[in-house]
Amino acid sequence: MIITSKLKLDLSQPSGPVFVDAVQCDQYSRNLELELAAGGAPWTPPDGAAVLVRYSKADGKGGEYDTLPNGETAWEIQGNVLTVALAPQVLTVAGPVTLSVVLVKEERILSTFGIV
Repeated sequence: MIITSKLKLDLSQPSGPVFVDAVQCDQYSRNLELELAAGGAPWTPPDGAAVLVRYSKADGKGGEYDTLPNGETAWEIQGNVLTVALAPQVLTVAGPVTLSVVLVKEERILSTFGIV
C-alpha cells in the first residue's frame, strides 16, 4: 500500500511550514503529491527538468537523492503535479525531518519551501 499526501505549493510565496505525517521505518510506502503553482496559477516544470530531494533529519544527518535504493526513480512529473517517493533513509530516525524538492534545468535551480 502506498500512502500519498497531497499538497498544494506556491513556489513564489512561503505559506509557513507544511507538515506531512509519516512513520519511522516505513519503506517504499510514502509519497508526496505536490501540486505546483506560481503566483496562484498552476506552474509546470520545464521539459527536461531533473528533480532532487534534499532532507535533514532530527539527528542532524541528511542527504539528497533522485533514485530510491531499489533503483527506481524517486519522482514523476505530470503537468503541474510532481510526485515524490520518500526514500527509506528519510524515515530512519524519530522526530521531524525537513525536506525540500529541488528542480534543476541547466544552470537554473528552483527549490520548494521546507516540508516537515
